[in-house]
Order: sequence, then C-alpha cells, then structure tokens
Amino acid sequence: MQQTYVDCPELKAYLCNRTSARDKKSLLKEVFGDEVREMVLNFLLLLIDKRRMMVFEAISAIFVQLSNEKLGIAVADVTTVEPLSETQKAELMEKLGRVTGKRYPARAPRPLAHRRRGGAHRRPPHRRQHQGTSGSDDGRVNGELAG
Repeated sequence: MQQTYVDCPELKAYLCNRTSARDKKSLLKEVFGDEVREMVLNFLLLLIDKRRMMVFEAISAIFVQLSNEKLGIAVADVTTVEPLSETQKAELMEKLGRVTGKRYPARAPRPLAHRRRGGAHRRPPHRRQHQGTSGSDDGRVNGELAG
C-alpha cells in the first residue's frame, strides 16, 4: 500500500484533496480491499474521515522503523560500482548481521530516480566523513566487512 501511494502521485493528490470522503473511501476499498488487512484498511478510512491522509507517509515510515526495531531488522543501503552477485549479497548480509547483531533482509534495488541527481554529491557541513570507517567511530564495521 505504501509503495503504491508513494509511486502514484495522482493517487496521493486525489486522497489528499478536498474530494468527498465517500468517494475516497470507495476508491481505497476497491483498490486495496483484498490486498491489505482489514485493520490497515480501517486505519486508512479513519485517516480519510479525519482529513489526515497527508500524513500517511510519515505514519507509515515511523511504523516501518518501529516494526524493524522490534523484529531486529536493520536497513543498509549499499552502493557498488557493479551489481553484486547473489553470493556476494548473501555474504554481505551475513557479515553485517554478525557485526551488528541484526538481520538485513534483501530488498530490491531502488531506481536511480530515488537517488540524488547531478553527479557530485555534497555532504551537509554538519556531517563529517571519517576516513576508514563505515558508520562506526572505531572502524569495526569497515574492518569486519573487509575480512
């Protein structure tokens, strides 16, 4: 549901505009009625009734974050020059899991449209990148992944 909502700006615009709640609810039931749990559908209908669909993305992102924390799942975005083989992906996820104690389930690569455009990437001034580390102040992650 969340991905469809994000990937379809027309749906998002329609659900967030001043169209009648009855029409919006009818559309949600028709499109997602068989694909989402009844509790999720009822929550979406409540957001429509309360005119709060514009905060659905934020609610969904927070839910995913809390759910992942509860289940011991972490998300890692990996950028490589060439696509990784399935074996390389499995090894990377296994090593990340050993180092962090969390699970890293595979997910489909994001299209380039979600990434920054323009070639050069500028880091915000308040974030410094430390040489030789990958998100760890003491270099453990980088050293563990290299081995």
